[in-house]
Amino acid sequence: MTLIGLAALVGFRRKQARRGIALLGLLLVMLGSSLVMTGCAGPGAYQPVLTPAGTYPITITVKGDGVTQSTVVNFIVASPGITGQE
Repeated sequence: MTLIGLAALVGFRRKQARRGIALLGLLLVMLGSSLVMTGCAGPGAYQPVLTPAGTYPITITVKGDGVTQSTVVNFIVASPGITGQE
């Protein structure tokens, strides 16, 4: 729909059509480069959220036929291996 509107504004004459196509190409290149550049973060901008190393107890409970059973499982998180995150 947007392209139809641009075509109507530019017109269908040869000179104006060439100029309009060049303008449309320039706009698409600018739009594409702005989309690419917004995804670029400088080094160090990303800080991962990590679970600290340690042992975490997890309780598992199962219910069925009027019987309930529970057990505890230890979940061990080792050092993530990222500098500064030990």
